[in-house]
Amino acid sequence: MREFLEKAGCRVAQGIFIPERLTAARAGIVTYGKNCFAFSEGMGSFIVLSSFVVDVELDYDEPTFMVKCPPKCTACIDACPTRASMNL
Repeated sequence: MREFLEKAGCRVAQGIFIPERLTAARAGIVTYGKNCFAFSEGMGSFIVLSSFVVDVELDYDEPTFMVKCPPKCTACIDACPTRASMNL
């Protein structure tokens, strides 16, 4: 990806921390589930996000902050092996 961006004329920064889940949602790449994991349509939440900071504004999709889980679904919360979501 870095090579692709550089060939497209972008300078790519290194060592910059950004909140990747939030950034990916703002870019329209993922949505949030009730478990706060990033969820990619057709791929689920077992994804790895990597970010690149560039010096050129690129085309982007509409933000996707909506939770696309069915209204009363708690499947991911019930299956959480660490019980991390027990305080909801």
